[in-house]
Amino acid sequence: MVIPEGTIIPTINRYFYIVTEDIDLTNGKTIPANLVTDDNGNPVTEFQLFNPNGYVNLYINAVMQEGGAYKVTPESLIINPFIDTIFAGTPIIIESLGFQQM
Repeated sequence: MVIPEGTIIPTINRYFYIVTEDIDLTNGKTIPANLVTDDNGNPVTEFQLFNPNGYVNLYINAVMQEGGAYKVTPESLIINPFIDTIFAGTPIIIESLGFQQM
């Protein structure tokens, strides 16, 4: 068996949003990318996603969310309908991880 040589390099992007007013999730919610900031506090215009060699995690109030509860596109975070509320002041963090072989 031959094992190929190489190094896997991860790329990690984190995006931050502090909820400004209560969000009723009964009908779901879409949060545009231009409302969030990156790791350096800079505004962004889109989320960098790594398909197919990556994945995205969503944290609401520091709790990782189930993968089926949301979708992230380059333009927005889409939270599926759910009987709950995200309260003002709650941090939302999107973590996008990608991998490439060197």
